[in-house]
Amino acid sequence: MRSYELLRADSTLVSRLLGKINILPYSPDSCWEWNSTTSLSGYGVFVHKGIQWTAHRTIYYLLHQRDPEELLVCHKCDNRLCCNPRHLFLGTYDDNQKDMAAKGRACHGDRHHTRLYPERRPRGENHKNSKLTDSIVKQIRELYSSGDYSQRQIAGMFQVNQTLISQVVRHRIWTHV
Repeated sequence: MRSYELLRADSTLVSRLLGKINILPYSPDSCWEWNSTTSLSGYGVFVHKGIQWTAHRTIYYLLHQRDPEELLVCHKCDNRLCCNPRHLFLGTYDDNQKDMAAKGRACHGDRHHTRLYPERRPRGENHKNSKLTDSIVKQIRELYSSGDYSQRQIAGMFQVNQTLISQVVRHRIWTHV
């Protein structure tokens, strides 16, 4: 947990931050985009007194003089680079998820990234943690469908656990085979 008091004590901080925000053309309702360093997740960041801070959380704190603590500083505009105080609000993780769903940004069903870009997700024996191959999966399903072997017996034959065999025979995994 950071002490936002470190930010309050520095009078040059506001001018430093404003120099990194693109407010032009000015409109109180437009996004004020951060145009400096960003984190891997796409939020504006800067270093102050040896500590990395996120721009939108800092703007929120400086405007409201309230430490967000464990709450999120969410964006009404859904723009991670936006620092316009009118677009920022405090919320919990659940509030943020509900906001995302209400705006239709939740990726599920046919819009989920695994459906949109299946080639990006290694499947079957191409997955680095795979213990089975396509041919072994076919063999497992044949053995189980014959009724001569239990899932536990098949698991022993292939040196895997029974849960994996259950998922294979019920077509929960390796659905492409």
